[in-house]
Formats: sequence, structure tokens, C-alpha cells
Amino acid sequence: MYMAYDLNLHSILCQVEPMPQSLYFEITLEPHLKHSGLATGRKILFLAEVRIDAAKAVSEAPENDQAIYEMAARLAVSQTCMAMTGETRQPGEDEMRVSFHSMPRVSNDITERLPDAEENGVRLWLVGAVPE
Repeated sequence: MYMAYDLNLHSILCQVEPMPQSLYFEITLEPHLKHSGLATGRKILFLAEVRIDAAKAVSEAPENDQAIYEMAARLAVSQTCMAMTGETRQPGEDEMRVSFHSMPRVSNDITERLPDAEENGVRLWLVGAVPE
């Protein structure tokens, strides 16, 4: 038996989410407890925006969504030192534990501010430090 379906093409098209242009991350740095972490006892928080085209450009598998996500996270984390000090990480500096999770987006009040670090499609904002 054949049943005709009345498809409303407009309602179907409106439900499809457009591909995002950027990925967003909340990054937490935890200083090594044997070194500076004992003195500060704080975690340092950042918000990061990584353009997908920037992550694709340096990814080994630019058609693989998981590889693009992982590269975007690495690009974001690599900018944290620049956002804190204005310089890249120097040899001999304390290692920090890094954790991050993705976010659907960051609020406009953050993205309207000048980023604390910006390079090659990655923007990073230093949010602050919180006690452990």
C-alpha cells in the first residue's frame, strides 16, 4: 500500500543546524602542586574560540571530525601561556595539568572583548583564577 506524505520542506530546512564556524572550549590549568601550585592553590580558567578552518588547515585528517576537534583543542591549549604572560612557554617553566571541555558557544560579552591571545584562528580569553 502506498501512502503519500505531505512534506513541508521549509520546516525541515529550518530544523537543520548549520555547521559551526568555530569550536569553543573552557580550559583549566592547574599548576603542579610541588611547585607554584602550593603557593597559589589556584586553577587558572580560560575561554577559547578556535576557527574550524584553522584546525582543518593543520590537521593530519582534515575530513575527520574527531581529528579536527582534537586539533582545535591542542591549538587552544597551546595559546594559554601567551594569554597569561604575552610570551610562549619557556623551557624550565613548571608543567601544568590541563583539562578542558567543549562548549556550544561563549557569551557575547566575552567575545566582544579583545582576546588576551590571538593567533592563526585561535582566540583566548583569560577568565581568572579560582581557589581549589
